[in-house]
Amino acid sequence: MKFAILAAGEGSRLAAEGIKEPKPMVTLQGEPMLNRLIRIFESCGAETIAVITNDLSLQTQKHVLQLQAKGHPVHLVVQTTPSSMHSFHALMPLLGEGRFILTTVDTIFNEDEFHRFIQAFSNADASLDGMMAVTDFIDDERPLWVSTMADLTISGFHDTQASFQASKAGGECRYISGGIYGLDSRCFATLDRCIQEGQQRMRNFQRALVADGFHLTAYPFSKILDVDHVSDITKAEAFLSNTKALKIIGIQRDASASPNRETADAAIFEAVAKRLEAAGAIVTRLTDEQFLNAFPDDNPTYDPSMDALVRHANGIFTMSRNLQTCVMLDIVERCYHIPCVNSGSGITTCSDRQQIYNRFHQTALRQPPTWFGSLYKERWPNDPVDAYALLDTLPYPIWIKRSLEHSQTPDDIIFASNEAEAHKALDAFARREIGEVAFSAHVQGDLIKFYGVAGEGFFEWRYATEAPDKFGLDSTSVTPHRYPFDAKALQEQCETVATCIGVPVYGGDAIIEADGQCTLLDFNDWPSFSCCREAAAEAIAHYMLMISRK
Repeated sequence: MKFAILAAGEGSRLAAEGIKEPKPMVTLQGEPMLNRLIRIFESCGAETIAVITNDLSLQTQKHVLQLQAKGHPVHLVVQTTPSSMHSFHALMPLLGEGRFILTTVDTIFNEDEFHRFIQAFSNADASLDGMMAVTDFIDDERPLWVSTMADLTISGFHDTQASFQASKAGGECRYISGGIYGLDSRCFATLDRCIQEGQQRMRNFQRALVADGFHLTAYPFSKILDVDHVSDITKAEAFLSNTKALKIIGIQRDASASPNRETADAAIFEAVAKRLEAAGAIVTRLTDEQFLNAFPDDNPTYDPSMDALVRHANGIFTMSRNLQTCVMLDIVERCYHIPCVNSGSGITTCSDRQQIYNRFHQTALRQPPTWFGSLYKERWPNDPVDAYALLDTLPYPIWIKRSLEHSQTPDDIIFASNEAEAHKALDAFARREIGEVAFSAHVQGDLIKFYGVAGEGFFEWRYATEAPDKFGLDSTSVTPHRYPFDAKALQEQCETVATCIGVPVYGGDAIIEADGQCTLLDFNDWPSFSCCREAAAEAIAHYMLMISRK
């Protein structure tokens, strides 16, 4: 969608009260009002942002050109106009066909409400000609009153409530215009006519739309402010301090990394996103490709708006297992100081069985005897062990697993009862050009699956026979003996690992042996939580809100 900003006014009242900067450059919470709008528009996926300023505002002109040089999708029009309606008309050639958003430069609003407004306008029926932001918060010297029907269809625009009462407009008149307009290019004919007729002021154009039969609807905001006086700056600062919404990015897991779990993985991701939104956060859902477009180095698909979105995020939650995404997540945490759940390094650690094995050792956690070997020693001469050379030394039965990358197919984990079956399994890995393998001793006991969110008190476990099984590999499990064990101790052990490697959202497998000892088999980043999705989503969302507010 295209956006436009009306910034051609003189700001005479602010200047008379001692403000030296032109109105677009007045800062709120350390950010020029013009920059604030551009940032928010970019976070909404702005295709282009047209800005009009007057001939005398050299500082604003220079600033817009600098933003343009940095890759922001801004286009500058310099023209002194007699009214905001004329400024709008001057921007018309840049807005093209279809829907667009137009605002005045000093319109101050809640970002969360604005995002919802954009979503509502984008999803509205094609028959809608315009959606106008309105508010029942009245703090304007000369507000434009908006009368609406019960379904919020706009019936008229009025200089005063008394003029509404004298008019034939239906409905009620409790809102005023907020200076945020969602319009369709169908309105341009009316705008042209207003200019030709010598009309003045934006409100007269809006009245002409109603007179021409355009279908307009109101979208209520809790509060919208204008900055016309020095006192308004203080009001706007206080308002933004109290209502600034958290901006959180969610990076989805690609279907290729969700074998047999695509629907379940998508469900937990969306459950977390919706809970964050319900708490007032602005959640932007991204794919790996979209996220990676935020980084300019050697990137032909670099997207400045995505760059701005990432840089201004308060937090990132991710189910991605893309290696490049993980690398960039670590850079974002280190350089932008934006918390990421889970961390990129933690995700990659979980994809490497030898790293996980070493971390278990560091934290003194019980795990089955495990050996690592290479099937292509000639390719990697520094690998310490030839996998085939291990076969006659292993205790059977044994599990043979792909050592690098997350398991993608049932053939990535093979149970071998003897050396002949193990040799056959290695041949199968070699044919698939899987070079690194892990051999884990089979441990007798009850196989359980666990799920947790570190620091949230959330920890669930299920016997493997009662939990979703991605590949059917738990077929070797028998009806559990239900050996007693200390689940609290297991949770503490898992949280130790989670904190150590940077994976607060985790899951895995363990064996409960007859003596109650817990032996950890696998530790994974962000499982599907299929058997406890709602409780997990609540815990993850709470964790995200907590770390994003720091």
